[in-house]
Amino acid sequence: MYIFERGRLYSSIFVFKYPAMWIKLFNTISLITLLVFNTLAQDEKKEPIEFHPSLEVNYAIGGLINSENFVFKNGIGLHAIADFEFHERVYAGLGVGYERLDNDQWLPIFVDLKAFTKKNKRSAYFTGQLGYTLMWNDDFARYNSYTYTGGIMFSPGIGYKLPLEKAGTMLFNVSYRQQYGSIEYESAGENYTDRLSFVLLALKIGYLF
Repeated sequence: MYIFERGRLYSSIFVFKYPAMWIKLFNTISLITLLVFNTLAQDEKKEPIEFHPSLEVNYAIGGLINSENFVFKNGIGLHAIADFEFHERVYAGLGVGYERLDNDQWLPIFVDLKAFTKKNKRSAYFTGQLGYTLMWNDDFARYNSYTYTGGIMFSPGIGYKLPLEKAGTMLFNVSYRQQYGSIEYESAGENYTDRLSFVLLALKIGYLF
């Protein structure tokens, strides 16, 4: 719930300091880059890169954190992902999705990484998503002086793959999601920007073609 008083927004505001976020982002990009290039260097056969699209449905539960309380949010979403098999157990690609948490609507665009422990068998796997989320909210549409802006998202997770007998693979995973955003508004002739930080736990079910 968003509360307005004297032109300011309370209860759902968290002024987040960005240095920790950039350190986390840098470490994540470095890890993904090293992992992909390491697996490519070890692959001596140079086989053609295979294309593996997937669809996943997710239910997210968590909320918006601020210095005083926790604003609960939950919702569902759908992701479409285009992965390429750079190694027999490492897939990487791009994804896009649509998510709705209460009155918040999100459009995430991200880099996707999957690392399986086994090839063509039932196995655990690690997943990571890093990107940017476009955001809008119906509550803010009524106020000309308020602009709701998206931000960087980061989502590591662990899951289990279940190959089907005829074709395709079912994917089940649990992921942590850190999502940033901001609200810009005008009050008493001054412009303000409040940083938002969402913390979510996502349960996902997907189908890998």
